[in-house]
Amino acid sequence: MKMKTKSISILLMFIFLYGKGFAQVRANDSVLIKTRILSTSLFNYIPNQFNAGKANLSYELTTQGMNSLKLTGGYIYSYGFPNTSYVQIKSENCSGISVEIERKHYLKRKKLIQPLNLILWPQLFQFHAADSSISGYYFSTSFSTQFARIKMNDDFVGYIDDIPYPNAIHYTTVRYDVDRIAYAFNVKMGYNCIKSNRFTVDYALGLGVQFISSINNLNPKYTPNDIKEQVNFNTRMFNGSSGLFPSFIYQLNIGFCL
Repeated sequence: MKMKTKSISILLMFIFLYGKGFAQVRANDSVLIKTRILSTSLFNYIPNQFNAGKANLSYELTTQGMNSLKLTGGYIYSYGFPNTSYVQIKSENCSGISVEIERKHYLKRKKLIQPLNLILWPQLFQFHAADSSISGYYFSTSFSTQFARIKMNDDFVGYIDDIPYPNAIHYTTVRYDVDRIAYAFNVKMGYNCIKSNRFTVDYALGLGVQFISSINNLNPKYTPNDIKEQVNFNTRMFNGSSGLFPSFIYQLNIGFCL
């Protein structure tokens, strides 16, 4: 509960700082007022390292000039216990919420930069697109927070004896929860296209930094280092630790202009 409260407090502070743009919407500019976009990020539905996806919905509103403010909410859900090596951290269930606020600055350039077709290929959707103050290339900064509760089921070292052979290790199955909270700040570059039928395609790449903290309710006699199957160092970090990590953004949003 304390982690949730802290997360919400920090998010509200960033909404206040970023949200000044909402007050800058020009009331005498009907085109800007009508430029609102509802969208969802497709890649977030793909199972991640916890075998979980994220249902999400974004709302973008034009602010003053070539700027916009985008708010995204997400619900984290589990695809069940994984039976594949792709999933690094196996869990019985994963659920949580996420919120992101992003401020975009659109460039005046809408004509495609040919070399970028290799990495920003969805920008090809711009052909026969409608003109808008929030279309074309843009740079943005974003802050996000995420809280998730993961139900784990691991085999821990129970005790060591000489049966059936010297220094035989006996394992005990333990079920426990891990509360995981993450804060991230990212810088992105993207291309937003609004088609003539009001369908939108927004593709972006970005880099940033994230702070991740995990707390478990394990019995003190067990430690993450005693887990039978350690996939990698990140498994132990996930179970009960904190630190700074790089974040990489690769997103494709589709939606409609309202």
